[in-house]
Formats: sequence, C-alpha cells, structure tokens
Amino acid sequence: MTASNPSLLFFEVRTIICIMSGIALLLAGTHLYAWMLRRRDYWLAFWGFGNFLAAIGLALVSLRGYAPYFVTISISQTAIVAGLFLNWLGLRAFNERPTIGAWWWLLFPALVGLLEIASPISDTMTHRMTLISSLLSLIAIMMIFELAAICKVRGLQVTRFIMALFGLFIAGNIARTIMMWVHPLHHLSGLPSPIVGCTLALTLALMTAWNMGFLMLAAERLQNALIQAASTDGLTGVMNRNAFEAAVRRQLAPNQKFNSRPMSSVPATGERGRGMLCDALLTIDIDEFKQVNDQFGHEAGDALLRMFAASAQNSLRSTDCLGRRGGDEFTIFLKGVDEAGAARIAERLRRSFTHSSQHDPQIGRPSTLSIGVMMIHGSAASLETLLAQADAALYKAKGQGKDRVMMATSTAQFAT
Repeated sequence: MTASNPSLLFFEVRTIICIMSGIALLLAGTHLYAWMLRRRDYWLAFWGFGNFLAAIGLALVSLRGYAPYFVTISISQTAIVAGLFLNWLGLRAFNERPTIGAWWWLLFPALVGLLEIASPISDTMTHRMTLISSLLSLIAIMMIFELAAICKVRGLQVTRFIMALFGLFIAGNIARTIMMWVHPLHHLSGLPSPIVGCTLALTLALMTAWNMGFLMLAAERLQNALIQAASTDGLTGVMNRNAFEAAVRRQLAPNQKFNSRPMSSVPATGERGRGMLCDALLTIDIDEFKQVNDQFGHEAGDALLRMFAASAQNSLRSTDCLGRRGGDEFTIFLKGVDEAGAARIAERLRRSFTHSSQHDPQIGRPSTLSIGVMMIHGSAASLETLLAQADAALYKAKGQGKDRVMMATSTAQFAT
C-alpha cells in the first residue's frame, strides 16, 4: 500500500482511536478503583464514569463503516461530550459546589437529535465536528473556571497544571475546527495522515495528563488534610502544641543564630506604645476550669474551650499565633509589639472572654483568665526558657487572685 491509499489512512486513524478508547477505559478503572477505596470521595466516581463514557464513545467511533451511522456518529460523539461533562461535575463535587438540576441531562438527547435530523448542522462532517469541538471547548472553559475556584478557595497548586492542559485542549479544538473548514470532508480519511495523527496524539496525551492531574489533585487535597489534622487541635481548631512550638521556633531562629533580631520598623496597627517593638509570648489558663467540668459536665467544658479559642482568634491579629498546650492551657505568640501593646492585647483577650462566657447558656456564670506575658527581646533564649518564664508570671497571676494579666519582665499588672 502507498501513503496515498485512503483505506490505509483510515486504518491508521481507527488504530489511534482504539488506543484512545483503551487508555480512557484504563483511566476509568483507575478512578473507579480509587473511589471504591474511598467511597466518600464521590467525585472520583464522576471522573471514572466520565472516562468510561468517553471510552465507549471512542470505541463506537472506531466502528465507523461496520456499524450504523446513527451509532458511530450521533451516539458516539454524544457519549464523548457527556464524558467530559461528567468530569466537570466531578470538579464541582470536588469543590463541594451544589449539584446541578436534572434538566441539564436533557441536553444530550437533544444533541443526538440535532446530529440526526436534517439540518445545516447535520449536513456534513465539517458542521458536525465543528459543533462537537465547540461543545467540548465550552465544557473545557467551564472546567478552567472551576479549577480557578478550587485554586482560590483551597490553594491546591496542581490546578494550575490542569488548567494549562485544558487550555491546550481548547487550542487543539480550535485548530481542528479551522483545519476542517480549510479541508471540507466527509470522513477523517479526507485529511492528510500526519495532521490526523498529530491531532489525535495531542488529544490522547492531554486526556491522559489531565486525568492523572485529577488524581494528583485528590492526593494534594488529602495530603493537606493530613497536615492540617496533624497540626490542629481537634476540639478548638487552633494549632496543637507541636505545631505551635514549631511555628514559634521558626520565629525565634534568627535570635538563636545571631543572638539578636532587628526591631520592626512598622508597628502593628493599634498596638504602638512607647517602647521598642519586639515579640511576646503569652501563657493562658482558664480559671477554675475543673469546677466547670465537675458542675456542668464535660460538654460544657468543651464548649468553654471552643468559646475561648473563638474569642481569642477574634481578639488577635493575623500575625499572631494561637495554640493549645493541653487541657485548659493555651499559648499565644505576638509578633511586633512593645510591652504596653502586649499587655493591651492580653487585657483585651481577658475582657472579651469574660464577656462571652457570661452569656453562655450552658454555664450561666462568667469565666475568667489568668495570663502570663513574657517579652522576647534580642536574645538567644530557647522556647523552653521563654515558656517557663511566662508560666512563672501566669502562676503569679493565679496566686494573686486570678483573673488578671501579669508581666514576666515587670511588676505591672492589670486586674479587675
């Protein structure tokens, strides 16, 4: 056979399409197997069934000349479009977006009818493929917008890679549409073999890559969730002890390396005092927490801990760190404050918590805080030393009647 033999060209196209169908079926199996391992991740089912539909559609395309025209054109192309549509639904489910109405599914029978009835769209292969390419490109654009939302809300970096793939997919569809209008055809064998081969090879590569990207997206989300679970206190949602101490040690690293740290040239809004800006470490204890548990039950105690965490997060700045050491003990790292500013933040926190707990129906009485404040000046002190000094100020505050803020570096105190 020669390269100009149309039957040879169509055989080559058929072979490539069969390979694409097989790859789509393999990807479908991968997603569906992953879904069976993690049933709650139902977006994997959308991706799996989407690839399964695409595999069926491509398999039907490869039967052109051996099966009815209705099956190899209308049904096959509708299945391919529906498969990509399911992939989009999977992204919406992944982003925890609401499901769409059932009427959307009426579009696919309408598409079959549009390809079958006598109309300008169904007259030639060029018109039909232009319609299918346009629909695929439209769904790809919808997927790019969904991926952008996932990147913005969840910060998953794999989305950028998948968005680039769908951008190339859209460009490929545009190029294929232009090519078909330049070479009007009745079937794919009317195009030069290198053009058809390159177009199908690009589609195959992109389809494989974005499906692998979907799995990477799910893996990145799972990894982030595991990191979050490992660094977050399950009851209050703030940093746990290990995560807090690791965060503070990163802040103290310049001190321990150079035995000094530069003072911030820009004070934190609303916390400027007369002293030089540095950092501060607060240790906090909820007064008489055991009595709350004994009198009102552990559910009330848990509610009080959650209330403190919420109250503290509302009173702190975005640059500050809040962590739970265990039980009713919390620690706070304040960035860029002077002694007066640290005392003000601690006092604001104490008053805010007392006010919030006073209106809690589970307790019925106000709860108070004792707070020790240790200023961190330019020194190479370890975190353990700083915590011990802050604890000493905390115990002094509790020894002097509780419900007060005590500075570790001075005798100044703020009490009710």
